[in-house]
Amino acid sequence: MSFILHVIVVVCLAQMQSTQSMLPPLVRRETQQPSLTSDASGIVQAEFQHGGSIAIKAQVSVGAPKPEILLDSLQSNGIQSVVNPISSELLEWCDQASSTVDISDKKAWPSLPTHGHWELGLHRPRVYVISLQPSRQRRSNFAREFARLGLTVEAAQWLPAINGSMVPGLLRNPNGHLARGAEYGFNENLGVFGCYLSHLSAYRHSVKICAECDVVVFEDDVSFHPDFQRLSTEFMQGVPKKLLNGLVNGIREELPVAHFHFGGDAFWEPVLSKGDSYYQPVSVSRTWGYAIKAWHVSALLNKLQVVNPPDDFGIDQVLRSYRFPMVAPLVPLVHSFQNQSYTIDLTGPGQQQDVDDSTRSDFWEHDCWSATFLPGDPCINKGLNIFASLPV
Repeated sequence: MSFILHVIVVVCLAQMQSTQSMLPPLVRRETQQPSLTSDASGIVQAEFQHGGSIAIKAQVSVGAPKPEILLDSLQSNGIQSVVNPISSELLEWCDQASSTVDISDKKAWPSLPTHGHWELGLHRPRVYVISLQPSRQRRSNFAREFARLGLTVEAAQWLPAINGSMVPGLLRNPNGHLARGAEYGFNENLGVFGCYLSHLSAYRHSVKICAECDVVVFEDDVSFHPDFQRLSTEFMQGVPKKLLNGLVNGIREELPVAHFHFGGDAFWEPVLSKGDSYYQPVSVSRTWGYAIKAWHVSALLNKLQVVNPPDDFGIDQVLRSYRFPMVAPLVPLVHSFQNQSYTIDLTGPGQQQDVDDSTRSDFWEHDCWSATFLPGDPCINKGLNIFASLPV
């Protein structure tokens, strides 16, 4: 059998706008092979079960090409895979893996209080705390600090994290050695993959349980600023309802703020604007603590299921501000003091000892965002030019 690729005619992503849909991997070994049809003119149509299709002009001398040959031919002609490996089968596997964890065991998964004396300024916020099953000490530390905050929220729950190294190979690497983009990157960094899937699980659960609830996500290795209530209140109250976004297709629009990033340690790009209580960054390191407005969760969920960057595929990198504005407080209010954060590696429990109180106190006293886009990663202060050059 020979298969010669002549011309790429069209790529059809018919269902990408649907809330529950996604384009499947071009090759799903054993579980999904495309249905191939051809006509008298030599056009071969490759149909995939979740709605994606590719039409190509080809010469097939004997029978139809195998999916691997089809994909290899596309890639050899400069056409890369247009999907990441986040398939419906993978998401179902994640749901099943999380459901096997008994979070009703209060010794292992302590209660998170929901009725305090103040609110974050969000609409019916649901708090999700991502935690690997073996990380009992982390959960104990987090529960103690969270209780001290005294927050009132709609709900607060543990979310059993997905260990990236435990995902079956056929689900995380459907294209095998032909993997490109995010699929290749995830398989080179299984900890990043697990973190990505865990945050995705929080959005999916919230959409299913309460579509009108804002979503708040924390990782279990974090600590809160000692003045968290005052600083977060000033931050949230100082953010306008709308801000000018960055350039999207050469246009800037004034749009509702969708993302509130409480915790991290650096801005990777120049910021778009600054207010009395906030920065408007483009991309922020770490996913230690943040909130997403309910109206944006479904759209974000869809994007995360199909986005396929060649690199920079960590959850914090993909959460960067695109169309809808992101804001962050003037200093980070949530930080990890562990030697290894989930954002970097979610393959092991990471039970390293926390820092002592004096080290923690000194950190918060000198707390700041780092500007990694400037030489030396300087601490952002009043005299530092960190603004992007954009048309008003």
